[in-house]
Amino acid sequence: MSNLGSDGPSKMVATLRMPLEAWVKWDCAHVVPRVQQFLGVLPPKKEKKDDTSAEPDKIAVFQDPSFNPIARLASYLVHSTLLLATELGNEIFYVTAFPFVFWNISCKLGIQLVLSWLFHLVIGQWVKDVVCLPRPWHINPKVNPMGNVEYALEYGFPSTHVISVLSHVAITRTYIENHHPGQLDFWVPILYTALGLLAVSRVYMGVHSTPDLVGAAVLSKLILYVYMPFNDLVQPWVEESTEALYVPFVAAALVLWYYPRPTQWAVSFGDTAIVSGVASGVVVGRNIYGRCHGELGRCDSALLVTPTAGSDLDALWWLKQTGSRFLVGAVMVAASYYIIKPIVSAFMLAVLPESNAHPKKRYAVEGPVKFFSYGGIGFTVVTACPLAFRYLGFDGF
Repeated sequence: MSNLGSDGPSKMVATLRMPLEAWVKWDCAHVVPRVQQFLGVLPPKKEKKDDTSAEPDKIAVFQDPSFNPIARLASYLVHSTLLLATELGNEIFYVTAFPFVFWNISCKLGIQLVLSWLFHLVIGQWVKDVVCLPRPWHINPKVNPMGNVEYALEYGFPSTHVISVLSHVAITRTYIENHHPGQLDFWVPILYTALGLLAVSRVYMGVHSTPDLVGAAVLSKLILYVYMPFNDLVQPWVEESTEALYVPFVAAALVLWYYPRPTQWAVSFGDTAIVSGVASGVVVGRNIYGRCHGELGRCDSALLVTPTAGSDLDALWWLKQTGSRFLVGAVMVAASYYIIKPIVSAFMLAVLPESNAHPKKRYAVEGPVKFFSYGGIGFTVVTACPLAFRYLGFDGF
């Protein structure tokens, strides 16, 4: 675990975590390997000092020709499905799904998703770097890890993938219940199937144990218990309150300043800076846009416009509108990121003392870079993009 570079938990936290640590170790020894084996993951290859073979390690049954074709096909389908499911908690999902929600479904839903995600991810990452429980393969060498190498640079408990998607499911279900109750029977099975597949994928990939998933569920339940009474109040506050222009920056500064940072750069800190930046950009951007454009700048409280049976809405025209918005918006979002990131990086390196550490491993450099570059994305999504859509004629259904 030395690669995590942590100073370790305090004595009080260490005492409180003892039962949890015992559960995690038992689960990593008895449950995670069995789940992987059942789902077709092969045991990790034993390293040999004299092994000069260029053959890549086989991860799953479908890669091993010694298995029969049916087993390999089933393994391939499981592998593909679960790797796709795990993307629901990765960056590529957020930079595509969240803008799509803002531009084509409901700005109100977008704001609620982003702010709930902020609280869930920040608290989840904070707990992760305080409790300091390792990933399964650090505990049991029989666990075969796969996926992003950055997982090795983070602790395991709780699963922030699961806690984030739990947040999205709860917020989306509440939105549908309030505005489109007739669609609830259609969307609820989809939401919970996606959540279940994501949870299974984290164990399949060997990056989480069952206690990590349970911890995420319990923590999400506690957060939602506190957050949900305010859920319908966040949109009016974002768009009408003067405090929305500065509170996000103050809150983000406090969160990042007091974050329990390990001695070496922590991916979890970077994720916290990213979500804080996105939320700040969205809140400030929507406030400014609403002030500048009056009622036209306000969020439609129930704008779920899709072609349905018996609807007068033309499907091809709808696809043209949504597709055009997404393509134009994607170009603008990418431009904002690649313009802001080098500017902030150059500025931080110019004002900070020189260091032998790589800029991407310095909290004082990479933290602001992630915060402002992703904050620019959030700001662009809710301000510049709607203005461009209006200018190009993509602003309404």
